[in-house]
Amino acid sequence: MNPPRPDPEPCFDPGELSPAAGLALRLRRLAGDRALRRFAGELREERCKVEDPAPWVAAALGLADSREAAPKAFRRAERTLRRLRKLPSAERESAIRSGLGGAANPALPVLLVEEAQRQLGADPRAALAWLDLGDASVHELRADRFPECALAPHRSRLAAHRANALRVLGELPAAGRIFRALAADPGRGAVAHLGDLAELASLEASLRIGQRRWGAAEELLGKAARAYAAGGDGVGVAKVLLKRGTVAEYSGASAAALGLYRKATEQLDPEAEPVLFLYSLHNQANALVDAGHAAEAQRILRTYECHFELHCDGVNRLRRQWTEGRIARAEARFDEAAIAFDEVCTGFLALQRPYDAALVLLDAAELRRARGRWSEVKSLAGRLEAVFAVRGVHAEARKALILFQEAARGEALTAEFIAGLRQYLLIGRNDPRFRFDAARPAGRRGGCRELRG
Repeated sequence: MNPPRPDPEPCFDPGELSPAAGLALRLRRLAGDRALRRFAGELREERCKVEDPAPWVAAALGLADSREAAPKAFRRAERTLRRLRKLPSAERESAIRSGLGGAANPALPVLLVEEAQRQLGADPRAALAWLDLGDASVHELRADRFPECALAPHRSRLAAHRANALRVLGELPAAGRIFRALAADPGRGAVAHLGDLAELASLEASLRIGQRRWGAAEELLGKAARAYAAGGDGVGVAKVLLKRGTVAEYSGASAAALGLYRKATEQLDPEAEPVLFLYSLHNQANALVDAGHAAEAQRILRTYECHFELHCDGVNRLRRQWTEGRIARAEARFDEAAIAFDEVCTGFLALQRPYDAALVLLDAAELRRARGRWSEVKSLAGRLEAVFAVRGVHAEARKALILFQEAARGEALTAEFIAGLRQYLLIGRNDPRFRFDAARPAGRRGGCRELRG
């Protein structure tokens, strides 16, 4: 499968790119990819000192990819990262400050950001700790008088990823302050690498989604898509399409969301990006169930069953089973759907994922309520005590789920209430100040998607 390359010359609004990025884009178009690859190769072959800044200045100016221009630095940084992982977390920063071998390496902050990204889903506070190490590494580089223009992209990326981790922790005001500071930082205007610019816009869009500012999120995602496309990054474009699909779903435009998920799938190579490809298929399948096309959703799952088996982790296996349960419900295989929902809820609780468990419980309760099995609905409401026992459910969400318990026990639960509560948990899980309004009309139905990055 050869996915189409993105448009190499997207249109940018006036002033959308920083002066540095605009100059880099013009130089890239004048020089061409072949000349820039040759330039990166020449940088790579130079026999310079370990701390030579030339490849990093070139990368900061948007004229080279740092991994291609400085592969030795990344190999050294990988060794340093392995050493840091072996240390107790409390000793890692002091190790960098005291001159751990390879700490003053401009590739290290890049790898520390990647480590933080890997930790984010399971432990956002651990992600913040790795970002602290990135800040310490930048401090050491500055102490070694590394060129400030080459450090600016590191600082901007570390700040944006810190804001994203705070968003996941529900600290949206703190995340907003970081992005406001970034917007006012002169160093932000010096970021020229199109991939960095796209990433910064995409991460800020995630915050705007958490704040339910759909228009602002869509504007930022459009900017991210144009920057990824200008850099020839089809995978980046696909990631933005997936996030735009989330925005469309959360704002009630389910048909538009399905189209965006399909475009993302077409953009991805299943062999090169198997996990992201399956994530896209999964979102597409759920959107199809929401649209009343359960048979088509089932075909997608069956067509790529081997890919799911090879590349799904525990969480994604549960999401797949959840989707299959929703398909079974749509096809009136009610007992099969009930078993799937019960197993998935138990699995999410075991993985300490209370919001996902609560969403599956809502699906299970909706199924039992529609069949008039109120004793089973009341039993499911009791299972929320296990959800409350998991750390991380904020106070407003607890209040909303208690309302669900009371309605279930009083046999007053309605489909409209369940749909509204489902949407609230989806869009409000990261905002402790967002209150549930039982009178608010519900939007989308599905519950298996996850906002990434």
